[in-house]
Amino acid sequence: DTLSADRFCKARELVTSLVNEEKCFATENGAIAFGDACAIDVVYEDCFEPKSFVGRKAVTDHMKAKVDERKGKGDVRIDKISDGNIACGYAWTWVSGDGKEEGLRGTTFVQLNDS
Repeated sequence: DTLSADRFCKARELVTSLVNEEKCFATENGAIAFGDACAIDVVYEDCFEPKSFVGRKAVTDHMKAKVDERKGKGDVRIDKISDGNIACGYAWTWVSGDGKEEGLRGTTFVQLNDS
């Protein structure tokens, strides 16, 4: 059974929407949309942070603080993304606001709950 490139994949579509359309890493409204997409009891782990963020409010506050730190400095570009429905992973690059410089690179794994 071959996976169709145009098959709807809930996790992939949500991540793509939050990063590319909502600009969750670059705008306050995007950060809020990111938090709104999370479960009440979400656990957000970031290797650059000393501890996990637990709960929708903590994640939203963290995302808004990160956006505030980076305001006008660029955004995340998705380089590759898997086709998951329940979970997906993506490789990303931080790109300057003018698009001429690339910086930090990373990978992120997202897993949706049942609802």
